Amino acid sequence: MTKYIVLFDGKSDKPLSKELQASHVEHIKNLDNNNVLFLCGPFRNRDGIMQILLADTYEQAEQYVLQDPFTSEGYFSKYTIYELIESNRANNYLQKN
Repeated sequence: MTKYIVLFDGKSDKPLSKELQASHVEHIKNLDNNNVLFLCGPFRNRDGIMQILLADTYEQAEQYVLQDPFTSEGYFSKYTIYELIESNRANNYLQKN
């Protein structure tokens, strides 16, 4: 599985309803229960949220994003997905030696 970082931007000026928040949380719980969600949360110093998703392809990651009520209901009007090339001990921090 590949990790994809998703940045949600373009937050609506409309207040966040309890219903929309609850449906977003249900979506996040579903991702977590299916081992798709690696990490998520809002930013403290700016509008927007971030998710790190585990998916086989970019298209699969995008489907998870499009299923998120925050996206489908227009609470966030933009998102960007980045494929993460993970640097860690197992791959010698991407050193070629």
